[in-house]
Amino acid sequence: MTGHQKYLLKLLLEEGYYLLKTKNLNGVEKYKLYHGNANPVQWINQRTAKCLKEYFKKDKKGIITLNLNLVRQAHGKSNIKTFYKNSKKQSNHGIRSNKSEEKILF
Repeated sequence: MTGHQKYLLKLLLEEGYYLLKTKNLNGVEKYKLYHGNANPVQWINQRTAKCLKEYFKKDKKGIITLNLNLVRQAHGKSNIKTFYKNSKKQSNHGIRSNKSEEKILF
């Protein structure tokens, strides 16, 4: 997995990022990465998104996001699943569960 593919995967795992398949000025089909309410971030080449294509889901408007159910079902040693697990651990870091708070109080 290249650096651009890891960057794209990281952004798609975060909430608010999505892709749209469009043509650039030369007529070449590419993906356009958006954040939030249609704020374009950058162009993504088809070759970059090729390894993630089987994990994409598309809605009625053509918005492409990651299908997290397919990511969770992937083999445990695959790059996508390990990247997903690591990103999930980092996002939950510092949040206490109810059990740990009970141990502190008593």
